[in-house]
Amino acid sequence: MEFGLRVNPGLEARSFLESKIDKLRESGFEQSMSRLNEDIRLIFSGQYDKLKKDSRFRQVFLGPRRNLRMEKSSQGETFIGAFAVLEKIFNEKISSAQSKEEQRRIEEEYFTARLDALEKLFVADISIFEHYFILMFLRHTYQEHQTEGEKLDQVKARFEEFISEENTLLRFFFLLDEFNNLNIERGKLDQEKKPPFTQRLEDQINQGGPIKSLKRQIVICQKLKAIAEKLIEISHGHSPLDEVRRVLDEVYVSGSTESAIKGMLDKFRQYYEYELSILQEALVYRRIIFMNSGAKVASINRKEWIEEIDFDTVERLVDLLEVKDTGQRLSQNQKEQMEFYEKFRKKIDSDRPESTDSGPAESCLDEGELNVLILHLSNASLDEQISKVEKKLQAYRNKNNVDYQNSIVRSYTDNIECLTQTLYFFIELSAFKKALLENWGKEVFEEIRKETEEMEKEIKKKVYGDEQVEEVEKAEKAEVVEEPGKEAEEEEEKEKEKEEKIDLKLVKDPEKRAQLLAKELKNMPDPAKIKPLKELAYTGDMETLKYILPLSQYASDFLRNMARNAVIKIILRLLRENEEKAMLGFQQRKKLVDFIIGLEKKYAYLKDMELTDPKTTKKVLDVLIREDKDFTAKILSEILLDEDERVRATAVKLIAGMLDQKEASLLMKM
Repeated sequence: MEFGLRVNPGLEARSFLESKIDKLRESGFEQSMSRLNEDIRLIFSGQYDKLKKDSRFRQVFLGPRRNLRMEKSSQGETFIGAFAVLEKIFNEKISSAQSKEEQRRIEEEYFTARLDALEKLFVADISIFEHYFILMFLRHTYQEHQTEGEKLDQVKARFEEFISEENTLLRFFFLLDEFNNLNIERGKLDQEKKPPFTQRLEDQINQGGPIKSLKRQIVICQKLKAIAEKLIEISHGHSPLDEVRRVLDEVYVSGSTESAIKGMLDKFRQYYEYELSILQEALVYRRIIFMNSGAKVASINRKEWIEEIDFDTVERLVDLLEVKDTGQRLSQNQKEQMEFYEKFRKKIDSDRPESTDSGPAESCLDEGELNVLILHLSNASLDEQISKVEKKLQAYRNKNNVDYQNSIVRSYTDNIECLTQTLYFFIELSAFKKALLENWGKEVFEEIRKETEEMEKEIKKKVYGDEQVEEVEKAEKAEVVEEPGKEAEEEEEKEKEKEEKIDLKLVKDPEKRAQLLAKELKNMPDPAKIKPLKELAYTGDMETLKYILPLSQYASDFLRNMARNAVIKIILRLLRENEEKAMLGFQQRKKLVDFIIGLEKKYAYLKDMELTDPKTTKKVLDVLIREDKDFTAKILSEILLDEDERVRATAVKLIAGMLDQKEASLLMKM
């Protein structure tokens, strides 16, 4: 086939591309596999000067445009993504190979497919992608994906009929895309619940995150179910979608049943609703502890918190005042407590409201009486109640196999994610040779966006109540656009950064890489921040802290802890380096230690270390930086036997801090 770009580039660009492909083909797959992967990335990101200078190539492949999802990207980025899907297909085949010979054959097939796809793209031939994308589609719609010969031709013919009905295809894709995004969001919100229960209560008091997340998850479950019903309706009568329709119906749409895989969304929604009620009950106890301890956040919000206490909550709190008869004389405080218990109990019994469905009844105590009630509740009894409701939640979780169901639904979620990705690139590449498909796609996208927004609004009315919907939507919009014109400025800044962006894979200098990685953090989606933060913990310096520190105040507990850990590790490494080079003054060192303790109290023993020997100080800092059990045990055993009693004392402080025990108690045990 004569090599030539459909867009008719300059002679120099054409010769360059021909030469690249010829050399790769001559070298063979064993020598050229990694080179081909790199060349594809560099060609379509415009890294080669001979392509960057070619105006036609730049216009078609590198020029920014709105893709089907209305995101700003380039045709080149789309092709890089499409090649990544091919890579996924062949990686799956290679991993299931039974012998080295079979693995070698698949690798050769992979190399040939990628090289042919690269060459044919420039004459707008996407047949190789179509072939493998259909196999991928079958694989992730739970159908036979290793189809060959005449059977595969029949599948392709059926698939082409489905593709030709553009409205059906595009509506199915955009709804599936929304379904996939919501599925991922639900899983992500589940991951953010990992901190201890009491920590979640404090996060709710200080930032208002956990309850908002739970209500969002309830909305997501209902919206997922409504979208799944629409997908089933659209796919009716389309044979390529038979199996995915069955799975959506069984796993997501069916009512909750005893079967592990049926009615997943109903099961998750019921769990989130129960978790929400448990969190709200425990939150009252935690708020009262804060009020009685005089916390600043409690003095600011006290009136609002008291107004939120309803009749049922008052009854639970009054029951905590009751002193059980143990046969012993009651103290004066206990007598006073019992008097209030009897007084409030009578008021509860006489003012008990009739059962209605209009929501929780108002408190039967006035503000003054509620303040007296709060004052007489002990922190110990409140903590005990928090522990009880936490156990209730865990018991419900175990009884209803929530963790097991999460693990089961993950495989379905992964399949839907792969199916969405496959369909996206299939349509994008089809639009490359048929521009009308892209234009029609943008119209359908807008139509589906309006449908799903209306759907979400109706669901929110049920979850939040009519009065709160506007408030919730205003808060969500405020998170997206903080100031007028800011969105446009950020878009312009991103475009500017994109032009100047350096490929991190090509940066070998660790310091420069750390700087670039830290700067990129603000533009990354939350899940993508995790890996860079882990790397920066061991490569970042003081300059990178200004980019990491804002994340240590982040709404997501998981990311906040990751960022704080990275900041602490960077400062610990700086303190260790100071023992070798003496770069810091006494006051600077003290400020850094105080800063670490401010972020994490468990490092308080750093302030009390009585060490003069830099070697031992470095060992202690190495223990904290590396967090390796074997290394820690080895070093601590060495310094516990040191001749210098101050070194031994520091080792005890260190161990006590790690185990969260008092030094005297630890010494007794040792």
